[in-house]
Amino acid sequence: MGSCYHCGLSLPADAAWHARVAGEERAFCCPGCREVALAIAGAGLERYYETRTKLGVRPSFSAATPALHAGNGEASLVLEGVRCAACLWLIESVLRRAPGIVRADVNYTTRRARVKWDPQRTTLAALIEAVRAVGYGAAPYEEGQQAGLERRERHAELWRLFVAGFGAMQVMMYAFPEYVGGEDLSAEAAQLMRWAGLLITAPVLLFSCAPFFRGARSELASRRLGLETPIALGLAGAFAASAWATVTGRGAVYFDSVSMLAFLLLAARFAEGAVRRRAARALD
Repeated sequence: MGSCYHCGLSLPADAAWHARVAGEERAFCCPGCREVALAIAGAGLERYYETRTKLGVRPSFSAATPALHAGNGEASLVLEGVRCAACLWLIESVLRRAPGIVRADVNYTTRRARVKWDPQRTTLAALIEAVRAVGYGAAPYEEGQQAGLERRERHAELWRLFVAGFGAMQVMMYAFPEYVGGEDLSAEAAQLMRWAGLLITAPVLLFSCAPFFRGARSELASRRLGLETPIALGLAGAFAASAWATVTGRGAVYFDSVSMLAFLLLAARFAEGAVRRRAARALD
C-alpha cells in the first residue's frame, strides 16, 4: 500500500492524495500532509526531506488559532512536534521568511522559538499559523504550562525506571542460584526460576522499554538506522531467545541481562533529561 511521504502513515486503500515534491510525484495519506509538503516546497525548503532524521507529524487544523495580541512585537513560543535538527531548521526558516519578522531563533534544548516582529506588518497569530502550516504546533510560552509538561514527562520516566529497576533486582535473585550452584540445582527448580524470570521481565520489556520500540518503529518507517533500532533489536532478540529456551527447556536464558540493560539505558536517559531541563531553566 505504501506510506505517506510526509508523516509515514499507511496510505488509505481507496484513494491517496498526490503532489509533485522534490522533483517526483509523491503520495500522501491526507490533504493536510499534502498541503504541508506543498507549503515546504513552495518556500524552497525541500532540503528538509533530505536532512530530516524522523518523519513529520501529521497536521491537524481542527483547532483555530486563538486571538493573540502582543503590542511589543516580541514573544517566546513553545513548539510541539519537534523531533530532530531538521525540524528546527524548517521552523526557523519558515519564521525568518515570514513577512514582517525581525528575528527568529529556535532552541532545541528549551524547544522554544524566540520571535520578534514588526507589529505594523504582521501579528503573532500569523506567525503561529505559519508554523502550523508546515505541520508543527506553536503557542505562547506560559511558565505554568511548561512546568506541568515537565512534571508529566518526569513522572512517566520515573515509573519506567522504577519498573525496570525492580524487575532487574527480582530477576537477578532468580538467576543467582544458577550462577553459583548450577550443578546442585535440580532441573525442576531451575525451570521454575526461568519461568519466574520470564514473567517478571515481560512487563519491563512491554512498559519500561516502550520508548525504545516506538523510536525503532519510527526509524524503520523512515528507512534509516538510528540508536533506537539496535537497542530494540537487542532487547527483543535476547528476550525472545530466552523465552524459547524456557519453553523448550534447552539453552541459556538472559532475562537478567535484558532487565539490567533496560534499567541502565533508562537511567542514562533520565539523567540526560534532568540535565536538559536544568539547562533549559538556566537559559530561561
